[in-house]
Amino acid sequence: MKVVSGQWSVVSAGPERSRRVSGQWAVWGLALLVAGCSGKADHTVEPAFYYWKSRFNINVPEREYLERADIDLLYVKFLDIDWDENRHEAVPTSMLSADTSAFLPYRIIPCVFITNRVFARTGAGQIPILARKIGYKLRDMAGKARVEEIQIDCDWTETTREAFFHFLEEIRKNAAEKNWKVSATIRLHQWKFPDRTGVPPVDKGVLMFYNTGDVADWQESNSILNLETAGDYLDGSGKYPLHLDLALPVFHWGALFRDDRLVKLINNLDSRPLSDTTRFIKMAEGRYEVIKSTYLEGYYLYSGDRLRLESVDLRQLETIVRETGAKLDPADRRLIFYHLDSANLSVLPYESLKDLVDSAAP
Repeated sequence: MKVVSGQWSVVSAGPERSRRVSGQWAVWGLALLVAGCSGKADHTVEPAFYYWKSRFNINVPEREYLERADIDLLYVKFLDIDWDENRHEAVPTSMLSADTSAFLPYRIIPCVFITNRVFARTGAGQIPILARKIGYKLRDMAGKARVEEIQIDCDWTETTREAFFHFLEEIRKNAAEKNWKVSATIRLHQWKFPDRTGVPPVDKGVLMFYNTGDVADWQESNSILNLETAGDYLDGSGKYPLHLDLALPVFHWGALFRDDRLVKLINNLDSRPLSDTTRFIKMAEGRYEVIKSTYLEGYYLYSGDRLRLESVDLRQLETIVRETGAKLDPADRRLIFYHLDSANLSVLPYESLKDLVDSAAP
């Protein structure tokens, strides 16, 4: 299936292959075995990955990693939705490009990212229409994929709460026709202050435990996972009145600053290309200054620009899993890693993933 960015239409490309016969809703066997041997409660933790790219194309290292870890569950971004000022309506700004036969080895959870301003500007009468459009689009794009759930990703606020929750109620009606469940992402501020932001009317939520710092502040130590900032949310949070799975980061990037302002995030940037002392000077650990205007990863950098490298390590992930354990309800849950990319898998070797899953078992 091929989709066209910025339009609601879908153009079919090529025949669909038959669905993989095995298709079992397997629980990760190794995690269950280890949990049972350790005497923990009879609850399982299933690992999964987000797939957040514009084209669905799992390469050989990614496929081999998933196979070794016995992971077949992927949360795949299908749509980005934003407000179009010229058309005065919500429209897709990007859609996943995929041959839907590539979905067949996996259980797919289509994800939709919707900007908060969509719900600030969409009238109440238009919300059911928007929900139907998105619901039908997801059905079309999913093809014969094994879908059990769809996920809505929106950082709603107190002012957009009513509109967003109305949308969720409508999207659930549409999803029910396919026996799909609906989940919603939960940011840390929504987790800590449910009395202010409300609890979304969905089947379950996913606690997004990353982007905890201020990426636009040059003095920020690590905006991806600032444990000091995260601790503020952990200290004051209570039991959330909705089942939550947990999402953790395994990505890295470089934050590019110009004239003390954040101008770009360069995905997958590490220190190797910055070791060229004819172009860059190391200011401190993870911080560099451009001393000669140059290209880097396809971007043009000017002399005087500064870069802050950000990443996560296994110790940080272990801390979050341990500290959130007492805050989440003791039940089967998923541990979802953002996101599947061969450049990120070095952060989470197979053995480390196994250990994290075991430690997350209720």
